[in-house]
Amino acid sequence: MSGNPRWSPLEDSLWSATAPPAPDCPALHGDIETDTAIVGAGYCGLSAALHLAEAGKNVAVLEAHEPGWGASGRNAGHCTPDWSYNTPEGVVASHGPDYGERLN
Repeated sequence: MSGNPRWSPLEDSLWSATAPPAPDCPALHGDIETDTAIVGAGYCGLSAALHLAEAGKNVAVLEAHEPGWGASGRNAGHCTPDWSYNTPEGVVASHGPDYGERLN
């Protein structure tokens, strides 16, 4: 949202410090009619909005602050489905000592 200072007391993440400025997104005033209203402009909200719009739906994304500034802009991006089923020793055994130790 243009003109609004960052609301989080957290320091800038790498992503927010290096990303281009957010697009100008005016505040919603009054009522609108839409097929789907999505609350939150993080990864999941924006992905859902994109897929619905590509399917021909009229979509409105509602975000209280700046797109991607919350949890989506602060995660480490781990996508490892076996992580919770493995021990540190198992990670080293699966990925080798150099890479396994860095993952741990």
